[in-house]
Amino acid sequence: MRNFTLILFLFSAFSQTAIACSCGTVPFEEAISNSDEIFIGRIIKLEYDRDLLPSKTHESLPMFRQQYWVATLGVSKKWKGSKSSTIRVRQTKNSCEFEFQFGKEYIVFAESDGSIGWNGTKNYTTWLCSRTIDTFYLSEDWTWDDRDSLDEKFPNPVQTASFFNNWPVWSLLVIVSIGYCTFYIRKRSAL
Repeated sequence: MRNFTLILFLFSAFSQTAIACSCGTVPFEEAISNSDEIFIGRIIKLEYDRDLLPSKTHESLPMFRQQYWVATLGVSKKWKGSKSSTIRVRQTKNSCEFEFQFGKEYIVFAESDGSIGWNGTKNYTTWLCSRTIDTFYLSEDWTWDDRDSLDEKFPNPVQTASFFNNWPVWSLLVIVSIGYCTFYIRKRSAL
Protein backbone atom coordinates (compact mmCIF):
# COMPACT_ATOMS: atom_id res chain seq x y z
CA MET A 1 0.00 0.00 0.00
CA ARG A 2 2.86 2.32 0.85
CA ASN A 3 4.49 1.67 -2.59
CA PHE A 4 1.18 2.32 -4.34
CA THR A 5 0.85 5.68 -2.55
CA LEU A 6 4.42 6.60 -3.48
CA ILE A 7 3.86 5.67 -7.15
CA LEU A 8 0.59 7.61 -7.22
CA PHE A 9 2.33 10.63 -5.70
CA LEU A 10 5.15 10.48 -8.27
CA PHE A 11 2.71 10.22 -11.18
CA SER A 12 0.68 13.19 -9.96
CA ALA A 13 3.80 15.29 -9.23
CA PHE A 14 5.29 14.87 -12.71
CA SER A 15 2.19 14.74 -14.88
CA GLN A 16 0.94 17.62 -17.00
CA THR A 17 -2.64 18.67 -17.43
CA ALA A 18 -4.04 18.10 -20.90
CA ILE A 19 -6.47 20.74 -22.11
CA ALA A 20 -8.59 20.11 -25.17
CA CYS A 21 -9.68 22.91 -27.46
CA SER A 22 -13.35 23.65 -27.20
CA CYS A 23 -14.92 26.57 -28.98
CA GLY A 24 -17.68 27.62 -31.26
CA THR A 25 -17.13 29.39 -34.53
CA VAL A 26 -16.35 33.07 -34.02
CA PRO A 27 -19.05 35.30 -35.57
CA PHE A 28 -18.05 36.99 -38.84
CA GLU A 29 -17.99 40.58 -37.51
CA GLU A 30 -16.00 39.54 -34.43
CA ALA A 31 -13.50 37.64 -36.59
CA ILE A 32 -12.98 40.77 -38.71
CA SER A 33 -12.41 43.04 -35.72
CA ASN A 34 -10.00 40.55 -34.06
CA SER A 35 -7.93 39.99 -37.22
CA ASP A 36 -5.03 42.15 -38.36
CA GLU A 37 -4.67 40.23 -41.64
CA ILE A 38 -7.45 38.59 -43.70
CA PHE A 39 -6.33 36.95 -46.93
CA ILE A 40 -6.29 33.94 -49.21
CA GLY A 41 -2.85 32.34 -49.26
CA ARG A 42 -1.05 29.15 -50.23
CA ILE A 43 1.51 27.52 -47.93
CA ILE A 44 4.91 28.01 -49.56
CA LYS A 45 7.05 27.03 -46.57
CA LEU A 46 6.53 25.07 -43.34
CA GLU A 47 9.25 25.07 -40.73
CA TYR A 48 9.84 24.27 -37.10
CA ASP A 49 11.14 27.18 -35.04
CA ARG A 50 11.79 28.20 -31.46
CA ASP A 51 12.35 31.52 -29.76
CA LEU A 52 15.93 32.70 -30.00
CA LEU A 53 15.77 34.14 -26.51
CA PRO A 54 14.55 32.17 -23.53
CA SER A 55 11.26 33.15 -21.95
CA LYS A 56 11.28 35.25 -18.79
CA THR A 57 9.95 32.39 -16.69
CA HIS A 58 12.63 29.89 -17.76
CA GLU A 59 15.62 32.10 -18.60
CA SER A 60 18.29 29.56 -17.73
CA LEU A 61 16.55 26.48 -19.15
CA PRO A 62 16.76 26.41 -22.98
CA MET A 63 14.59 23.29 -23.14
CA PHE A 64 11.64 25.42 -21.98
CA ARG A 65 11.89 27.93 -24.82
CA GLN A 66 8.66 28.26 -26.76
CA GLN A 67 8.53 26.05 -29.86
CA TYR A 68 6.52 26.89 -32.99
CA TRP A 69 5.39 25.62 -36.34
CA VAL A 70 5.79 28.50 -38.77
CA ALA A 71 3.77 28.55 -41.99
CA THR A 72 4.76 31.07 -44.64
CA LEU A 73 1.87 31.84 -46.98
CA GLY A 74 2.05 33.48 -50.39
CA VAL A 75 -0.91 35.86 -50.59
CA SER A 76 -3.15 35.77 -53.67
CA LYS A 77 -5.91 38.10 -52.38
CA LYS A 78 -6.02 40.29 -49.30
CA TRP A 79 -9.00 42.03 -47.76
CA LYS A 80 -7.41 43.51 -44.64
CA GLY A 81 -3.86 44.13 -43.46
CA SER A 82 -0.41 45.14 -44.66
CA LYS A 83 0.80 45.22 -48.25
CA SER A 84 3.10 42.25 -47.70
CA SER A 85 2.78 39.49 -50.30
CA THR A 86 3.94 36.83 -47.82
CA ILE A 87 2.74 36.33 -44.25
CA ARG A 88 4.35 34.21 -41.49
CA VAL A 89 1.84 32.49 -39.22
CA ARG A 90 3.27 30.92 -36.07
CA GLN A 91 1.48 28.09 -34.31
CA THR A 92 2.38 26.97 -30.81
CA LYS A 93 2.02 23.31 -30.01
CA ASN A 94 -1.46 23.22 -28.48
CA SER A 95 -4.83 21.69 -29.20
CA CYS A 96 -6.33 24.94 -30.57
CA GLU A 97 -3.73 25.51 -33.28
CA PHE A 98 -4.80 25.42 -36.90
CA GLU A 99 -2.97 22.66 -38.72
CA PHE A 100 -1.58 23.91 -42.03
CA GLN A 101 -0.41 21.58 -44.80
CA PHE A 102 2.23 22.43 -47.39
CA GLY A 103 0.88 23.50 -50.80
CA LYS A 104 -2.72 23.96 -49.69
CA GLU A 105 -4.65 27.20 -49.99
CA TYR A 106 -6.47 28.80 -47.05
CA ILE A 107 -8.64 31.75 -46.17
CA VAL A 108 -6.78 33.05 -43.13
CA PHE A 109 -8.00 35.29 -40.32
CA ALA A 110 -4.73 36.11 -38.51
CA GLU A 111 -3.86 38.44 -35.67
CA SER A 112 -0.46 39.80 -34.74
CA ASP A 113 1.16 37.86 -31.91
CA GLY A 114 3.23 40.91 -30.96
CA SER A 115 6.58 39.48 -32.03
CA ILE A 116 8.92 40.43 -34.84
CA GLY A 117 10.67 37.84 -37.01
CA TRP A 118 14.42 37.74 -37.61
CA ASN A 119 13.96 39.63 -40.89
CA GLY A 120 11.93 42.45 -39.32
CA THR A 121 8.48 41.24 -40.36
CA LYS A 122 5.57 40.80 -37.99
CA ASN A 123 4.58 37.34 -36.89
CA TYR A 124 0.91 36.38 -36.87
CA THR A 125 -1.12 33.59 -35.35
CA THR A 126 -4.47 31.97 -35.99
CA TRP A 127 -6.42 29.27 -34.23
CA LEU A 128 -8.91 26.53 -34.89
CA CYS A 129 -12.05 28.60 -34.28
CA SER A 130 -10.96 31.85 -35.99
CA ARG A 131 -12.84 31.15 -39.28
CA THR A 132 -9.56 30.19 -41.02
CA ILE A 133 -10.40 27.41 -43.46
CA ASP A 134 -8.85 25.27 -46.19
CA THR A 135 -10.35 26.46 -49.50
CA PHE A 136 -10.87 22.81 -50.50
CA TYR A 137 -13.78 22.67 -48.06
CA LEU A 138 -15.54 25.71 -49.51
CA SER A 139 -17.36 23.48 -52.00
CA GLU A 140 -18.96 21.49 -49.17
CA ASP A 141 -22.44 22.46 -47.95
CA TRP A 142 -21.60 22.09 -44.25
CA THR A 143 -19.10 24.93 -44.00
CA TRP A 144 -19.14 28.70 -44.25
CA ASP A 145 -17.74 30.63 -47.18
CA ASP A 146 -16.77 34.18 -46.19
CA ARG A 147 -15.41 35.33 -49.58
CA ASP A 148 -18.61 37.11 -50.71
CA SER A 149 -19.10 38.69 -47.28
CA LEU A 150 -15.47 39.86 -47.26
CA ASP A 151 -15.86 41.31 -50.77
CA GLU A 152 -18.90 43.28 -49.55
CA LYS A 153 -17.20 44.44 -46.34
CA PHE A 154 -13.93 45.37 -48.11
CA PRO A 155 -14.83 46.37 -51.70
CA ASN A 156 -11.26 47.50 -52.44
CA PRO A 157 -8.84 44.62 -51.70
CA VAL A 158 -5.38 45.47 -50.37
CA GLN A 159 -2.86 45.71 -53.20
CA THR A 160 0.06 43.57 -52.08
CA ALA A 161 3.59 44.74 -52.77
CA SER A 162 5.65 42.57 -55.04
CA PHE A 163 8.24 43.14 -57.71
CA PHE A 164 5.66 43.08 -60.50
CA ASN A 165 3.29 45.69 -59.08
CA ASN A 166 5.98 47.95 -57.60
CA TRP A 167 5.87 50.98 -59.91
CA PRO A 168 9.03 52.71 -58.56
CA VAL A 169 11.14 49.67 -59.47
CA TRP A 170 9.60 49.42 -62.94
CA SER A 171 10.03 53.17 -63.52
CA LEU A 172 13.69 52.94 -62.57
CA LEU A 173 14.20 49.94 -64.86
CA VAL A 174 12.61 51.79 -67.80
CA ILE A 175 14.74 54.91 -67.20
CA VAL A 176 17.95 52.84 -66.92
CA SER A 177 17.04 50.87 -70.07
CA ILE A 178 16.37 54.04 -72.07
CA GLY A 179 19.62 55.56 -70.82
CA TYR A 180 21.59 52.44 -71.74
CA CYS A 181 20.04 52.26 -75.22
CA THR A 182 20.74 55.96 -75.82
CA PHE A 183 24.35 55.55 -74.68
CA TYR A 184 24.82 52.43 -76.84
CA ILE A 185 23.33 54.10 -79.96
CA ARG A 186 25.53 57.20 -79.54
CA LYS A 187 28.60 55.09 -79.00
CA ARG A 188 27.87 53.03 -82.16
CA SER A 189 27.24 56.10 -84.29
CA ALA A 190 30.52 57.70 -83.11
CA LEU A 191 32.49 54.80 -84.61
